Amino acid sequence: DILVTWDASNGAEYYRVYRAVYNENGNYEPVSDNVTGTSFVYAQDFTADVLDQVGAFPQGDDYLANLETYREQIKPYLFKFKAPAFFKVEACNATGCSENLSAADAGQAEFIHGADYSEVAQMIIPLWFHPVLVTFGSLPGGMGALSWCGIDICGPSGGMYMGRMGLTGLTMNTMQLDVYYENYTDGWMNYQSARFLADGYLGGLQTGITTSLTIKISGTYEITMGAIQASLFSYFAIPLSAGENDGHVTVTYKGVARQFVLPINAETAEMQLLTPLSPARNDTTYTIARKTTAYPVPFIESPLTVDDCAWDDSLAVQCDRIP
Repeated sequence: DILVTWDASNGAEYYRVYRAVYNENGNYEPVSDNVTGTSFVYAQDFTADVLDQVGAFPQGDDYLANLETYREQIKPYLFKFKAPAFFKVEACNATGCSENLSAADAGQAEFIHGADYSEVAQMIIPLWFHPVLVTFGSLPGGMGALSWCGIDICGPSGGMYMGRMGLTGLTMNTMQLDVYYENYTDGWMNYQSARFLADGYLGGLQTGITTSLTIKISGTYEITMGAIQASLFSYFAIPLSAGENDGHVTVTYKGVARQFVLPINAETAEMQLLTPLSPARNDTTYTIARKTTAYPVPFIESPLTVDDCAWDDSLAVQCDRIP
């Protein structure tokens, strides 16, 4: 919450409070039309101000197409939530309101990061998880996943995500999945504070994959989103046929680590409040071993053919790489 205060204005009976995000000269929108006294508490609630604004996560056969639309719809609400803001006040009485607003005053509310609920996790996980959901949605089912070449996904605002499977020279029974977030960047508007950036690795050696038919991967990342600077550990166990998904994420913010259940079904990973993980897990226990592999080269720079593995030319995309 942000407490906005001001001095009394001669002849004022009530006040209107306006807010703009990121830019002092931005678009000021009214947040309260009838405030008596000389103070106002501006409060935001993640469910009401973000989740309820867009609605349910897309599902069904057209999931991938709808996912992009959903992401674009929800981004303004995500980036406005507890964003750096500027407030102005307008004095009003029975004859009308002042033609001039007060000078701007800046403020930003602290993010909640508790064991049962974390606004930090709610903010960063959907944007970090987006390319993984696209991958899950395009991954061939069952054993067909073992012949998957991989995927390149451009960060909407720069950088890229590169996923590779089975390109390590290992046998079909000991494959490796490698996913690199290379300064993957998402954003809203043209303000540096309205940027999300993820850099890190997800993957692991898939020992006995042809018998277990479960992909197990883990990884760590550095995440930046405006005033939020956090680190993230994630673990997935994804059956290629029958079985239940398992996964968790540990978000560390200002030195405090909190764990939540990770929604890892591509079509049902609904944008909802994350469930706390209980009992807590030791991330080290869930860290998947991996062999060192060559850092991937974008498919546009190193083309493949259908003779190499299951391949679609649409996966060769040109991304704006960020060193």
